[in-house]
Amino acid sequence: MEGSVPIPERLQQIVEAIESAEVVESAQLAKWMADSEIRAADLASWGEFNHSPSDSYGRRELYHGRFFSVRVMSWAAGDISAIHDHGHARWGAFMALGRAEHGIFSLQGEQLRTELREWLEPGEVRTVSPALIHQLGNPGHEPLLTLHIYGNHDHRCREGSITDNARLFDLQRQAVVRVDGGAFFVLPPSKITRIDQGLCADSITTLRYRVDTLSRLRQMGADEAFEQELSRCSEVALWPDLLRDLPLESGSDSPLSSRHWHNIAHDLTHIARFQRSLRR
Repeated sequence: MEGSVPIPERLQQIVEAIESAEVVESAQLAKWMADSEIRAADLASWGEFNHSPSDSYGRRELYHGRFFSVRVMSWAAGDISAIHDHGHARWGAFMALGRAEHGIFSLQGEQLRTELREWLEPGEVRTVSPALIHQLGNPGHEPLLTLHIYGNHDHRCREGSITDNARLFDLQRQAVVRVDGGAFFVLPPSKITRIDQGLCADSITTLRYRVDTLSRLRQMGADEAFEQELSRCSEVALWPDLLRDLPLESGSDSPLSSRHWHNIAHDLTHIARFQRSLRR
Protein backbone atom coordinates (compact mmCIF):
# COMPACT_ATOMS: atom_id res chain seq x y z
CA MET A 1 0.00 0.00 0.00
CA GLU A 2 1.28 3.45 -0.89
CA GLY A 3 1.13 6.29 1.61
CA SER A 4 -1.21 6.57 4.60
CA VAL A 5 -4.53 6.53 2.71
CA PRO A 6 -6.11 3.05 2.90
CA ILE A 7 -7.34 1.58 -0.34
CA PRO A 8 -11.14 1.42 -0.68
CA GLU A 9 -12.90 -1.62 0.76
CA ARG A 10 -14.24 -2.62 -2.66
CA LEU A 11 -10.70 -2.71 -4.02
CA GLN A 12 -9.38 -4.42 -0.90
CA GLN A 13 -11.79 -7.29 -1.57
CA ILE A 14 -10.28 -7.75 -5.04
CA VAL A 15 -6.76 -7.68 -3.59
CA GLU A 16 -7.69 -10.37 -1.06
CA ALA A 17 -9.28 -12.51 -3.78
CA ILE A 18 -6.10 -12.30 -5.86
CA GLU A 19 -3.86 -13.08 -2.88
CA SER A 20 -5.89 -16.17 -1.98
CA ALA A 21 -6.27 -17.57 -5.50
CA GLU A 22 -3.89 -20.30 -6.68
CA VAL A 23 -4.28 -19.10 -10.26
CA VAL A 24 -5.74 -15.85 -11.56
CA GLU A 25 -7.23 -15.64 -15.03
CA SER A 26 -7.78 -12.31 -16.74
CA ALA A 27 -11.47 -13.06 -17.30
CA GLN A 28 -12.02 -13.83 -13.62
CA LEU A 29 -10.19 -10.68 -12.58
CA ALA A 30 -12.28 -8.62 -15.00
CA LYS A 31 -15.46 -10.02 -13.44
CA TRP A 32 -14.26 -9.17 -9.92
CA MET A 33 -13.54 -5.63 -11.05
CA ALA A 34 -16.85 -5.19 -12.88
CA ASP A 35 -18.80 -6.59 -9.92
CA SER A 36 -16.97 -4.34 -7.44
CA GLU A 37 -18.80 -1.20 -8.59
CA ILE A 38 -15.71 0.89 -7.88
CA ARG A 39 -16.26 4.53 -8.78
CA ALA A 40 -13.92 7.38 -9.61
CA ALA A 41 -14.71 9.01 -6.26
CA ASP A 42 -13.32 5.93 -4.49
CA LEU A 43 -9.89 6.53 -6.05
CA ALA A 44 -9.84 10.33 -6.22
CA SER A 45 -7.10 10.51 -3.55
CA TRP A 46 -4.68 8.81 -5.95
CA GLY A 47 -5.33 11.06 -8.95
CA GLU A 48 -2.28 12.80 -10.44
CA PHE A 49 -3.70 15.09 -13.09
CA ASN A 50 -0.93 17.67 -12.62
CA HIS A 51 1.71 15.26 -13.87
CA SER A 52 4.74 16.46 -15.82
CA PRO A 53 3.83 17.49 -19.39
CA SER A 54 6.51 15.06 -20.61
CA ASP A 55 4.46 12.22 -19.10
CA SER A 56 1.56 11.25 -21.33
CA TYR A 57 -0.62 10.53 -18.27
CA GLY A 58 -0.31 10.20 -14.50
CA ARG A 59 0.44 6.81 -12.96
CA ARG A 60 0.48 5.71 -9.34
CA GLU A 61 0.73 2.33 -7.64
CA LEU A 62 -1.91 1.76 -4.96
CA TYR A 63 -0.90 -1.74 -3.92
CA HIS A 64 2.18 -3.86 -4.52
CA GLY A 65 1.66 -7.59 -4.04
CA ARG A 66 4.10 -10.45 -4.34
CA PHE A 67 3.14 -11.13 -7.95
CA PHE A 68 0.77 -8.34 -8.95
CA SER A 69 0.39 -4.58 -8.97
CA VAL A 70 -2.66 -2.33 -8.60
CA ARG A 71 -2.40 1.09 -10.22
CA VAL A 72 -4.46 4.16 -10.94
CA MET A 73 -3.82 6.11 -14.13
CA SER A 74 -4.86 9.76 -14.32
CA TRP A 75 -5.81 11.28 -17.66
CA ALA A 76 -6.16 15.03 -17.98
CA ALA A 77 -8.01 16.33 -21.03
CA GLY A 78 -5.99 15.36 -24.12
CA ASP A 79 -3.79 12.78 -22.39
CA ILE A 80 -3.10 9.63 -24.39
CA SER A 81 -0.72 6.72 -23.96
CA ALA A 82 1.73 5.45 -26.53
CA ILE A 83 0.81 2.18 -28.24
CA HIS A 84 2.20 -0.53 -25.98
CA ASP A 85 2.07 -3.98 -24.42
CA HIS A 86 2.59 -4.87 -20.74
CA GLY A 87 6.05 -6.38 -20.36
CA HIS A 88 6.26 -9.18 -17.79
CA ALA A 89 2.50 -9.16 -17.05
CA ARG A 90 0.78 -12.41 -17.99
CA TRP A 91 -2.72 -11.55 -16.84
CA GLY A 92 -4.60 -8.43 -15.91
CA ALA A 93 -7.53 -6.12 -16.52
CA PHE A 94 -8.35 -2.44 -16.47
CA MET A 95 -11.50 -0.48 -15.73
CA ALA A 96 -12.60 2.88 -17.08
CA LEU A 97 -13.93 5.17 -14.35
CA GLY A 98 -15.01 7.78 -16.89
CA ARG A 99 -15.39 7.86 -20.67
CA ALA A 100 -12.15 6.63 -22.25
CA GLU A 101 -10.93 5.99 -25.78
CA HIS A 102 -9.42 2.54 -26.34
CA GLY A 103 -7.52 1.23 -29.35
CA ILE A 104 -6.36 -2.33 -30.08
CA PHE A 105 -3.63 -3.12 -32.60
CA SER A 106 -2.01 -6.11 -34.28
CA LEU A 107 1.56 -6.59 -35.43
CA GLN A 108 1.71 -8.40 -38.77
CA GLY A 109 5.37 -8.98 -39.48
CA GLU A 110 6.79 -5.49 -39.02
CA GLN A 111 3.53 -3.68 -39.81
CA LEU A 112 1.31 -2.27 -37.07
CA ARG A 113 -2.41 -2.16 -37.89
CA THR A 114 -5.42 -0.72 -36.07
CA GLU A 115 -7.88 -3.51 -35.24
CA LEU A 116 -10.39 -1.64 -33.08
CA ARG A 117 -11.23 1.84 -31.84
CA GLU A 118 -13.90 2.02 -29.17
CA TRP A 119 -15.30 4.19 -26.40
CA LEU A 120 -15.33 2.72 -22.91
CA GLU A 121 -18.04 3.97 -20.59
CA PRO A 122 -17.66 4.25 -16.79
CA GLY A 123 -17.49 0.79 -15.22
CA GLU A 124 -16.50 -1.04 -18.41
CA VAL A 125 -13.62 -3.49 -18.05
CA ARG A 126 -11.22 -5.01 -20.58
CA THR A 127 -8.78 -7.87 -20.08
CA VAL A 128 -5.01 -7.79 -20.51
CA SER A 129 -2.95 -10.62 -22.01
CA PRO A 130 0.63 -10.96 -23.29
CA ALA A 131 -0.75 -10.58 -26.83
CA LEU A 132 -2.56 -7.30 -26.16
CA ILE A 133 -1.17 -4.24 -27.96
CA HIS A 134 -3.31 -1.25 -27.11
CA GLN A 135 -3.65 2.44 -26.36
CA LEU A 136 -5.76 4.42 -23.90
CA GLY A 137 -6.60 8.09 -23.94
CA ASN A 138 -8.88 10.90 -22.87
CA PRO A 139 -9.89 13.05 -25.85
CA GLY A 140 -12.67 14.60 -23.76
CA HIS A 141 -12.73 17.72 -21.64
CA GLU A 142 -13.17 16.14 -18.18
CA PRO A 143 -10.41 14.42 -16.17
CA LEU A 144 -10.48 10.63 -16.23
CA LEU A 145 -9.26 7.87 -13.91
CA THR A 146 -8.66 4.24 -14.90
CA LEU A 147 -7.90 1.31 -12.58
CA HIS A 148 -5.34 -1.29 -13.68
CA ILE A 149 -4.29 -4.63 -12.18
CA TYR A 150 -1.39 -6.60 -13.70
CA GLY A 151 0.10 -9.87 -12.54
CA ASN A 152 2.37 -12.83 -13.20
CA HIS A 153 2.51 -15.70 -10.71
CA ASP A 154 5.94 -16.72 -12.02
CA HIS A 155 7.45 -13.26 -11.63
CA ARG A 156 8.30 -12.18 -8.09
CA CYS A 157 8.66 -8.52 -8.85
CA ARG A 158 10.30 -5.60 -7.20
CA GLU A 159 8.21 -2.45 -7.02
CA GLY A 160 6.88 -1.39 -10.38
CA SER A 161 8.58 -4.13 -12.37
CA ILE A 162 5.54 -6.24 -13.29
CA THR A 163 5.26 -4.25 -16.53
CA ASP A 164 8.99 -3.74 -17.04
CA ASN A 165 10.40 -4.60 -20.48
CA ALA A 166 7.21 -3.37 -22.12
CA ARG A 167 7.21 -2.74 -25.85
CA LEU A 168 6.28 0.70 -27.17
CA PHE A 169 5.47 0.89 -30.87
CA ASP A 170 7.24 4.11 -31.81
CA LEU A 171 6.38 5.17 -35.36
CA GLN A 172 8.47 8.33 -35.00
CA ARG A 173 11.58 6.18 -34.63
CA GLN A 174 10.11 3.43 -36.85
CA ALA A 175 11.09 1.05 -34.09
CA VAL A 176 9.81 -1.12 -31.27
CA VAL A 177 11.39 0.24 -28.11
CA ARG A 178 11.62 -1.40 -24.68
CA VAL A 179 10.93 0.58 -21.52
CA ASP A 180 10.64 0.00 -17.78
CA GLY A 181 8.39 2.98 -17.08
CA GLY A 182 5.25 4.57 -18.46
CA ALA A 183 3.94 4.17 -22.01
CA PHE A 184 4.75 7.77 -22.93
CA PHE A 185 5.16 9.55 -26.25
CA VAL A 186 8.44 11.21 -27.32
CA LEU A 187 10.61 9.37 -24.81
CA PRO A 188 14.23 10.49 -24.45
CA PRO A 189 16.94 7.84 -25.07
CA SER A 190 17.65 7.68 -21.32
CA LYS A 191 14.20 6.13 -20.74
CA ILE A 192 14.67 3.40 -23.38
CA THR A 193 16.39 0.09 -22.65
CA ARG A 194 16.39 -1.33 -26.19
CA ILE A 195 15.52 -0.29 -29.75
CA ASP A 196 14.55 -2.71 -32.53
CA GLN A 197 14.36 -0.90 -35.87
CA GLY A 198 12.05 -1.81 -38.72
CA LEU A 199 8.54 -0.91 -37.54
CA CYS A 200 5.99 0.44 -40.03
CA ALA A 201 2.22 0.85 -40.02
CA ASP A 202 -0.73 1.12 -42.36
CA SER A 203 -1.66 4.65 -43.42
CA ILE A 204 -4.51 5.41 -41.01
CA THR A 205 -2.50 4.12 -38.04
CA THR A 206 0.46 6.25 -39.15
CA LEU A 207 -1.66 9.37 -39.62
CA ARG A 208 -3.39 8.98 -36.25
CA TYR A 209 -0.04 8.35 -34.54
CA ARG A 210 1.41 11.55 -36.01
CA VAL A 211 -1.55 13.58 -34.80
CA ASP A 212 -1.27 12.06 -31.31
CA THR A 213 2.43 12.92 -31.32
CA LEU A 214 1.59 16.50 -32.30
CA SER A 215 -0.90 16.72 -29.47
CA ARG A 216 1.67 15.56 -26.93
CA LEU A 217 4.38 17.89 -28.27
CA ARG A 218 2.00 20.82 -27.99
CA GLN A 219 1.16 19.94 -24.39
CA MET A 220 4.88 19.59 -23.64
CA GLY A 221 5.56 23.06 -25.04
CA ALA A 222 8.11 21.59 -27.47
CA ASP A 223 7.51 24.23 -30.14
CA GLU A 224 10.37 23.40 -32.51
CA ALA A 225 9.65 19.67 -32.48
CA PHE A 226 5.95 20.44 -32.92
CA GLU A 227 6.57 22.50 -36.07
CA GLN A 228 8.82 19.79 -37.52
CA GLU A 229 6.24 17.07 -36.88
CA LEU A 230 3.43 19.27 -38.22
CA SER A 231 5.33 19.62 -41.49
CA ARG A 232 5.71 15.83 -41.72
CA CYS A 233 2.04 15.29 -40.90
CA SER A 234 1.01 17.64 -43.73
CA GLU A 235 2.69 15.58 -46.42
CA VAL A 236 0.18 14.89 -49.20
CA ALA A 237 1.78 11.48 -49.77
CA LEU A 238 -0.16 10.13 -46.80
CA TRP A 239 -3.48 10.47 -48.60
CA PRO A 240 -2.59 8.30 -51.64
CA ASP A 241 -1.29 5.78 -49.10
CA LEU A 242 -4.66 5.81 -47.37
CA LEU A 243 -6.47 5.15 -50.65
CA ARG A 244 -3.99 2.40 -51.50
CA ASP A 245 -4.81 0.67 -48.22
CA LEU A 246 -8.51 0.49 -49.19
CA PRO A 247 -8.78 -2.07 -52.01
CA LEU A 248 -12.27 -2.47 -53.41
CA GLU A 249 -13.16 -5.76 -51.81
CA SER A 250 -16.13 -6.88 -49.77
CA GLY A 251 -16.71 -9.38 -47.01
CA SER A 252 -16.23 -9.39 -43.25
CA ASP A 253 -12.47 -9.95 -43.47
CA SER A 254 -11.75 -7.33 -46.11
CA PRO A 255 -10.34 -3.86 -45.41
CA LEU A 256 -13.75 -2.51 -46.42
CA SER A 257 -15.59 -4.40 -43.69
CA SER A 258 -17.81 -2.33 -41.40
CA ARG A 259 -15.28 -2.64 -38.57
CA HIS A 260 -12.50 -1.27 -40.75
CA TRP A 261 -14.64 1.67 -41.85
CA HIS A 262 -15.62 2.30 -38.23
CA ASN A 263 -11.95 2.53 -37.25
CA ILE A 264 -11.15 4.89 -40.12
CA ALA A 265 -14.14 7.12 -39.37
CA HIS A 266 -13.20 7.21 -35.68
CA ASP A 267 -9.60 8.22 -36.35
CA LEU A 268 -10.44 10.75 -39.09
CA THR A 269 -12.94 12.39 -36.74
CA HIS A 270 -10.24 12.64 -34.07
CA ILE A 271 -7.80 14.09 -36.63
CA ALA A 272 -10.38 16.65 -37.82
CA ARG A 273 -10.98 17.82 -34.25
CA PHE A 274 -7.26 18.30 -33.79
CA GLN A 275 -7.00 20.26 -37.05
CA ARG A 276 -9.79 22.57 -35.87
CA SER A 277 -7.96 23.13 -32.60
CA LEU A 278 -4.92 24.40 -34.55
CA ARG A 279 -7.00 27.21 -36.04
CA ARG A 280 -8.10 28.62 -32.68
